[in-house]
Amino acid sequence: MSFFHEYFDDDGKKNLRSYSLPVDLSRFDHLNWMASEEDVWYIPEHLAKVRHFPILKRSNISGLRKADDIEIEAGKIVEWKKH
Repeated sequence: MSFFHEYFDDDGKKNLRSYSLPVDLSRFDHLNWMASEEDVWYIPEHLAKVRHFPILKRSNISGLRKADDIEIEAGKIVEWKKH
């Protein structure tokens, strides 16, 4: 849960709700997904289908505080800027 605070939208709403067990991406190696110049939507589609485990109960969600301005600005920092 040490990374929970990093999952928020542009308005600061915390939005991490569940997690899955690790997914072995080598199952897609035969599709050359790492070097593909085509879209690889089959990976996020697979990730959306795997079993997810809830992190919060509904009653906990309403008690979450929004990310503050400092957190939001820190979330915009990128290591590599697009050219």
